Amino acid sequence: MTPPEGFAEFVAARSAALLRSAWLLTGDAGRAEDLLQTVLADAWRRWATITAGGHPEAYVRKALFTTYVSWWRRRWRGEIPSPPTDEPEYGDTAGESADRCSASPHRPGDGTAAAWGRALSRTATPAARAGGRLGGMGTGFSGEVAVYYARHRCGYPAEVMDAIAGAFGLDADDAVIDVGCGTGQLTLPLAARVGAVVGVDPEPDMLALARRAAVDSGAGNVVWLLGADTDLPVLGRVLGGRPVGALTVAVAIHFMDRDALFQAARPLLRPGGGIAVVTNGTPLWAQDADWSRALRAGLERLLGHPVTATCQTDEAGRRRNRDALVAAGYRVTESAVGYAAPLTVDDMVGGVFSAMSPGLLPDPAGRAAFTAELRAALGGRDRVTEQVTVVVQFGHAD
Repeated sequence: MTPPEGFAEFVAARSAALLRSAWLLTGDAGRAEDLLQTVLADAWRRWATITAGGHPEAYVRKALFTTYVSWWRRRWRGEIPSPPTDEPEYGDTAGESADRCSASPHRPGDGTAAAWGRALSRTATPAARAGGRLGGMGTGFSGEVAVYYARHRCGYPAEVMDAIAGAFGLDADDAVIDVGCGTGQLTLPLAARVGAVVGVDPEPDMLALARRAAVDSGAGNVVWLLGADTDLPVLGRVLGGRPVGALTVAVAIHFMDRDALFQAARPLLRPGGGIAVVTNGTPLWAQDADWSRALRAGLERLLGHPVTATCQTDEAGRRRNRDALVAAGYRVTESAVGYAAPLTVDDMVGGVFSAMSPGLLPDPAGRAAFTAELRAALGGRDRVTEQVTVVVQFGHAD
C-alpha cells in the first residue's frame, strides 16, 4: 500500500528523535520500538487529518504519551523495564532554561541512595557523561549538572513519607503525581507507600537518571513523564478521570505558578486527597553554621557576586505556598521533621554545582581548586554535621 503523501518523509526525518522520546517513556528499547510503531500505524490511517492541523510531530508526540499511559494503566503493577542494549540520547523538544536551588544532600536510610549511585555510571546519556547539553526541552539540569543532582541530593527521611501518607490516607490503591521530580529523590520512597507514582520533570537527563535508579531499587510502579507543571490538565485527561491520592512538589515549586498549579490539581484529587509541598531544608550556603559561611564565601568568590538566594525555602516562601493553597480552596496544615545528617565537603561542592546551569560550571581544574579552598577554609575537615528541618505543607481537598 502506498503511504500517504509526506508520511514516509516525516518518518525518515523524525523517527530517530521520536524513538528517543519513546525510550524515555518506556525505559526499554524493544517496548520503545513497539510504542512508536503503534503510534505511527495509527498516524498512517489519520495522516490527512493530522497534517491538516499543521503540527504532525506535536500530534505524534502527544500520541506517544497518551498511548504509553494507556498501556501503563492496564499494567498498573507491571514488569520493571530492562535497559536497552545501546542507550539512546534523550529529548528533542523545545523548552525553557532555569536553575533550581540546592537542597540538602543528606542521605537518609531509605535504601535508594545506592541505586542513584549505580545509576550514574550507566544511565547518564553520552552527552551527560561528556558534560555536554542534550538538545531539547530542559531546565538547565542537563549533562554533568544532572549527575551532580542525582549524586548529591539524595532523599528524605522516612518520617516525611509517613507524614505525607498519613495526611491523605495513602495506600496501595492510590496513585501520586510528583511534579518537578528531578532524579526521583521524593518519587522513589513514595512509590514504596502507594500503588503507583507518576514522576514529571521537564529535563530528559534528570528523568534518565531517575528511571535507572528506579530499576536498580526495584521500583516497578513508577512511570516517568517529560513535562512541566503546566501539563497537569492534559495529564489528568490522559489518566482517564481516575483520581489520584496526592500531588507532591518539592524545591522546584519556586519555578512554578502556584495559583495555576493548585487550581489545576483539584479535579485530579480523590476525596480526602491533597497537595504536599515539601521544603527540604535550607540551601547549603544560607545556613547559620561556620561551614555554610565558608561555603558561601567561596561561592561568592567563584561567581563574583553576593549569594543571598533562599530558593523560597524560608518563611516568606512558605507563606506564598500557604496563601496560594488557601486561595485555591484547600485546608492547610503543616508538619516538620528535623534531624542531623553527616555532610562531606564533596556533598557541599556537589550540592552547589547541582544548582548551577551547565554554562556556569567551572572546568575540572576550577572545581578542584574550589574544593581545595573550601576544605582549607574548614581547617582540613572533610565532614560536618548539618541540622536539617524538612517542612511539609499539606493542602487538603476537603
